[in-house]
Amino acid sequence: VEPNAQTFNSAITAWSRSGSSAAGKKADGLLKKMEELQIKPSAKVYTSVISAWSKSQEPGAALRAEILLKVMQAFYKKGNDSMKPNCFTFTAVITSWARSGEKDAGERAEKLLHSMIKLYEDGQDVHVKPNVFTLTAVVDAYARAGGRDAATKASEVVRKVEPLIKPSYATYNCLMKAWSNSQQQGAARMAESILRKLEDEYQRGNKNMRPTLITYSSCINAWAKSTDQGKAKRAQAVLIRMKQMYEAGVIDA
Repeated sequence: VEPNAQTFNSAITAWSRSGSSAAGKKADGLLKKMEELQIKPSAKVYTSVISAWSKSQEPGAALRAEILLKVMQAFYKKGNDSMKPNCFTFTAVITSWARSGEKDAGERAEKLLHSMIKLYEDGQDVHVKPNVFTLTAVVDAYARAGGRDAATKASEVVRKVEPLIKPSYATYNCLMKAWSNSQQQGAARMAESILRKLEDEYQRGNKNMRPTLITYSSCINAWAKSTDQGKAKRAQAVLIRMKQMYEAGVIDA
């Protein structure tokens, strides 16, 4: 029995959801086989392959994911409407960059975010409008890549897109991680300002912004790395607040 589009689609989807470090290569190999058999892959198939690469530990996985996105865009521009990338496609590529460990991962991720915003604003295409998961993936890319200005750049991204995308707890948590890992002057103060924002939001009734043990630990870690005078007292003050939140039943151990 000859494999058809549905057969390949199922196999590629299975690899993209497998969690295997080899998923990217396996899914990509199936995509190439489809092309050899002249079976036209859909945007869904390409997106599944990109998703597989986003979970891969292979060197160059993020670049391969972005190349596949560009192939989709080229097909779409030539009139193949079935190859139109959507928000999930772009976000999977951005996630690839976040997990890549490349030094320019943050910048690459941010560039993709801005291209999504431009596509959305130029054509009001809701299918490519970036969402909070997209934003969080970009912030995560800066947080993981590090670099002297990474935290500032991540904060700027959040500020610029906030009229379009409202940050979530996960977004702020990644932003705190960026400042916690930063060597910039005043990084610990920035991390604590984010913690206070979460505390204030929670106190005003936004339960989705509830600080956690990870949040407080990131802030304490930021003060531990700080060169500011009085850093020990500031770290201790955060620790006391964490203990109070724990005793109040707000955070778990």
